[in-house]
Amino acid sequence: MNKKGFTLVELLAVIAIIALIGGLALGIVAKLSSERRDTGNDFVKSFVINAAKQYVKANESVKDTIKQNKKQKITYKTLVDKGYLSSNNIKNLKTGEDVNYYVCVRYNSSNNTFSYKTNEEDKCN
Repeated sequence: MNKKGFTLVELLAVIAIIALIGGLALGIVAKLSSERRDTGNDFVKSFVINAAKQYVKANESVKDTIKQNKKQKITYKTLVDKGYLSSNNIKNLKTGEDVNYYVCVRYNSSNNTFSYKTNEEDKCN
């Protein structure tokens, strides 16, 4: 008697292989999604830093204060109030929580330059 079809062992082997491939694909997709969120958060930070640079550049009194104190915190609220950012809350793309960035602006008198970093990189102490 000639039976056509697959045995139970063959079917289970195929199911196991498909599950393994699916698990690998899911891991790759999750990693790519996480990297995309990190890139988005980096973009938000650079956007806030650029707004702080414009604020300092446009305000001579702010520059003078930073030069005297060697550093200054510029808050997200200040940038919104002065019109350098919109009033929308910044969200962390990974957690969905509101983020209250501030930018620490430091003055280097030896080469007359300003450096800008968010509070995640520099606590401005």
